Amino acid sequence: MLVLHQLGPGRTSRLLDKQKLAYHPDGAAWLEDDLVVASVEASHSLDVYRVEGERLRLLEQIDVGIPPRDVVVVSSEQGRYRLLATPYSRNEVAWVDYIPGEPAARSVPKAPAGQVTRVKWCEAPWHPVRVERAPGSPTGGVAVACLDEQRVLFVPHDDLLGMPQVLLKVPGEERIVSRQARISPSGRWLYVALELGGRNLRIDMDSGAFQWIIAPTPGGFRHCR
Repeated sequence: MLVLHQLGPGRTSRLLDKQKLAYHPDGAAWLEDDLVVASVEASHSLDVYRVEGERLRLLEQIDVGIPPRDVVVVSSEQGRYRLLATPYSRNEVAWVDYIPGEPAARSVPKAPAGQVTRVKWCEAPWHPVRVERAPGSPTGGVAVACLDEQRVLFVPHDDLLGMPQVLLKVPGEERIVSRQARISPSGRWLYVALELGGRNLRIDMDSGAFQWIIAPTPGGFRHCR
């Protein structure tokens, strides 16, 4: 389900609407205050909804050709959006250049609502994140931790469709895998959650050097916040 809540005072929320999606919706992202996109694995699609009053109305279902787990809005300009969809367990990601349309029917078949370009990154590139800078790239781009390849990758804004750069190959035993990366508020540090091993690490986004961080409990972090 794609679920819409209205947040209120005192940490309260009110359920407004639910819309059924194909199996395993994983991520959702706002495009505008009244426009949201959900990544849906089973339908290999990005499903775009308009918020109208207190209801969600389906606009388009964009076939991206992979089972997407995450969706990130990488850029937006004058009603045009560049979206990144990444899979649960494949080595291809999908870049979507999307302009919202207004189909009349409520039940919308998969349609070429956006231009889709698939490129190979790594196995299981989970939870990509926008970064404002990276070693050798002061304008930033997108970083991602690769669960099944123990690597952290980066693609610059000026070459998003190009070959990713390796920011880090996680040292240590093969079972210690990189699950998620998140940028610090200052933009200097990229924190990487390691699934096992009792420690994590962070990458200096100016120099490229990394530091180990002792995890508070055995097993490391599963998610970064």
